[in-house]
Amino acid sequence: MNHGFRLPPRAGLTALLLLLPAVLRAEPMEFSLPAESVADALLAFSTQTRMEVLFSFDELRRVQSTVVVGRFEPEEALGRLLRGTGYTARRNGRGKFVITRTTQPTGSLKGVLLLPGGAPARGVRVSLPEAKQSVTTDERGEYDFASVPPGVYRVVATAPGYEPLQMAGARVDADTLLTVEPRALQRPEEVTRLQPYVVKGDTTHLWPVDPNRDAYGARVAAGNIDLPRTEDDPIPVTVFRRDQISRSGVVNLNEFLHRELLDSAATLPPEQDPGQTNLFVGSTNLSLRGYAPDQTVI
Repeated sequence: MNHGFRLPPRAGLTALLLLLPAVLRAEPMEFSLPAESVADALLAFSTQTRMEVLFSFDELRRVQSTVVVGRFEPEEALGRLLRGTGYTARRNGRGKFVITRTTQPTGSLKGVLLLPGGAPARGVRVSLPEAKQSVTTDERGEYDFASVPPGVYRVVATAPGYEPLQMAGARVDADTLLTVEPRALQRPEEVTRLQPYVVKGDTTHLWPVDPNRDAYGARVAAGNIDLPRTEDDPIPVTVFRRDQISRSGVVNLNEFLHRELLDSAATLPPEQDPGQTNLFVGSTNLSLRGYAPDQTVI
């Protein structure tokens, strides 16, 4: 008796398995695709990458592609090829690229990152958080977002050993390429140079004791300077105006306070020990509010 079984055809299955590595592969490749019709450019892309691209030849043969020269991942190269064409590429469930017309116009953004010494910053991750897109700088330190919805974005660059770099206010318009000015990464210990920021403000007067207060408007409280004080307060306050100090004929403030306050709470420092080192030896400093002369701050 012949006990056997029949094997199913394997030809189609074998061809599918052979295509899987090419479909899933995403290593950077060298591209040199000239500006031509998008249909012809997609055929050249498919031949070079051995990836299947589904598109309408009659529709795209009238559309001009963008030059793609350099080393890129296939998906990034395809995005560059379609930049400004009004079409975009997406993967379907089988890993094939499908070219469709964009539902809304998009723009593009590119720039260059440098190291502190001026060399290109290779392999730096650059992202647009608001658009949820990210790319990696190439060997020339360049980054390129081929399809970005119109709007204002933050460009964020991060690399190990360097401070995160943020560039705000990047406005992307439809069907327009925005080129961001080159920026250099900085190490943590380096000084970050910020854009100048001017602060403007007004004041009602120059000094709390300025006699020309009418020229500057009414005084307003700053801290507790304008709190009412009387002789019965826990801490009495005596105010000497500028004109009063000027008319006294003194040459320094310490002399004026010594003369005005000597009869009240001020005391002269005691005789100092000749062998003692003290900055106040031989001076006539004041003792205010019960503190020693070397503890009084005016």
